[in-house]
Amino acid sequence: MAHIDLALELKYGRRAHQLRLAMGKDTGVVHFDDGQVQITADLPKRVEWHQAKLADIVRRIAASGDDPAQFVEISYRVSETKFNAWPQSLRSAFVPARTLQTGKPTFRLALLKENTPC
Repeated sequence: MAHIDLALELKYGRRAHQLRLAMGKDTGVVHFDDGQVQITADLPKRVEWHQAKLADIVRRIAASGDDPAQFVEISYRVSETKFNAWPQSLRSAFVPARTLQTGKPTFRLALLKENTPC
């Protein structure tokens, strides 16, 4: 299976990357055709947070009188949805503790319907 995944990455990875860039995104799903085959390429994102930096931020939030649980999970993981919804002034304090990594790219191929004359 690893050989097939590598072959698909070699054949479609660059095109999928270019489409994501054109859409203004680094990760996610893109669709394109290769002859009679529709390609769905997904590059999921994986976000990791620097635990020591988050602990320091949590201490500063608590010291200012706010509840750190409103912003971070106790395990020092931050919901990506919450992070994206925060105002820039709050997000900027957390950015040094955040590392964005991508997951394994996946490709789904589907045959397109043929246009056959009646």
